[in-house]
Amino acid sequence: MENSGYNEAKLDEGKILLKEVKERCNIVTDFEKNLRIASLAYKKVKQQVNLTYNRHRAITKVAMDTNKPALKILRIDKNPPKQFASWLQNVSVFYQTIAKDNGYQKKLDQFNLYKDEIEKSMATLEKLKKSYESYYKIKGLKEDSTKNRNEIMDKLSHWMNHFYIIARLELKDRPQLLESLHKTVKS
Repeated sequence: MENSGYNEAKLDEGKILLKEVKERCNIVTDFEKNLRIASLAYKKVKQQVNLTYNRHRAITKVAMDTNKPALKILRIDKNPPKQFASWLQNVSVFYQTIAKDNGYQKKLDQFNLYKDEIEKSMATLEKLKKSYESYYKIKGLKEDSTKNRNEIMDKLSHWMNHFYIIARLELKDRPQLLESLHKTVKS
């Protein structure tokens, strides 16, 4: 096959491409594992925040039942949004507003929803924001690494296609060598 340009240097080129594909596949696998871990952490914290928020929201609706403007300011006058970013914004406004306003806090104290519980919920909310950011950062890195892996796999595939074409032409009189390349030869 050297006559057709497939000398030692050309074969080394293919080996280098194969090595790069393996390395990039390992990188993608690592990102997939990290993404699963980040996803589980994010979902766990989100569930925790959601349960606590729903409880606090219900108590606050009862406590502020006669104060319609407060319900609107706290963003609990309507059903919570489904989209995560909007939901997170509403939850943040809810807790920040209650934490800053002593009038709201006094009203909630009557329902055993004390300032320290609000502050704890705000800390958990910050944890949720960080886990959300971490999850999406890893997701983006995984997508980039997958794209890079696919690009190098395309180069290897192209190289292999040319290699097999030349091998079929050069080894047409030596079917056993073609079979050693896992190419079937018709008898």
